[in-house]
Amino acid sequence: MTEGPLTSIDEFRHRPVNELAALLPDKQAADAAVKDLQTANVDISAVRVLHGEEGADILDPTGAEHGFATRIIR
Repeated sequence: MTEGPLTSIDEFRHRPVNELAALLPDKQAADAAVKDLQTANVDISAVRVLHGEEGADILDPTGAEHGFATRIIR
């Protein structure tokens, strides 16, 4: 059986290739999206879900919270 998606894991994606990001309105929408991916035979153990304030902090679009090198890369 496939494990579920990783939730709120702070893992810097240096060069995301063949990846998709989505901003969904709430946890229910995220759960539904994961279920749809699973139905489409996507390996959901490779899915990473960020939600809430912790997820927003991890997303860190400017890289400010992940150091100088991350800011340059972003």
